[in-house]
Amino acid sequence: MLIKDSIPWRRRSDRLPVQTAFFVSVTANTFTTKKEGFRFLSKTLVLYAWQGSNAFALKSGERLNIEHYVGSMLFSKETGEWKIIYAHESASAPVQESAKK
Repeated sequence: MLIKDSIPWRRRSDRLPVQTAFFVSVTANTFTTKKEGFRFLSKTLVLYAWQGSNAFALKSGERLNIEHYVGSMLFSKETGEWKIIYAHESASAPVQESAKK
């Protein structure tokens, strides 16, 4: 299964089977950046936001496109190292691309 409406993303063990199923089923996966930026909230806290699209091809030959895809990450500098302390992704439903003639 590629897409599931409600995926419990809290634990890595919940995400891994879904992500593995996706990546073994595709032959190409391309992200296109439309807009991105950093907001420095403090000396130790930075928010990164990304907006773009995602196109991918399945081994079956189908080509799909997610036109609206957004993500954000909150970075915290702890003991001299930057770490992601929060991440979020949202996307519109994939749309099958029509076959090119």
